[in-house]
Amino acid sequence: PYWANRSLSRTFNFRGGLAINLSFQSPKHLNTRFKSMAAYDDLDVKRIFVVGIISVVVTAVTALAVQVMYYSLVQWQDAETAAASNYERQNRILSEQNEQISTYGVDEATGNIIIPIEKAIDLMVGDNDKDSGSASNQEASSDET
Repeated sequence: PYWANRSLSRTFNFRGGLAINLSFQSPKHLNTRFKSMAAYDDLDVKRIFVVGIISVVVTAVTALAVQVMYYSLVQWQDAETAAASNYERQNRILSEQNEQISTYGVDEATGNIIIPIEKAIDLMVGDNDKDSGSASNQEASSDET
């Protein structure tokens, strides 16, 4: 290049008689370094590979640590929420429903008679047993004829 063998000099004069002289001379090896740079590979491939592998490992460990921390915090939050939960409304509704299916009464809208669910089950099973018994008797009587 044109500046390889040049020298630069500059003098700065200040009030009071102060003068600073700056000079620059290009080093002789500068020209040879630029010529050989394209031919010389000064990248440390081994170090780049090691740093890359370490970066991948650190990233993976960090991602796993964040995931473990997230799920542990979710479990902690669920435990705190369950401990602070109050089921008064649900228990009240359940007791009202239980009371409805276990009392006698008359439905004012339709005029139907209301009986407890246990009594209705017993009546249905009893009717079914009677129907089964009469069907067995009919089969037995038809066999006799």
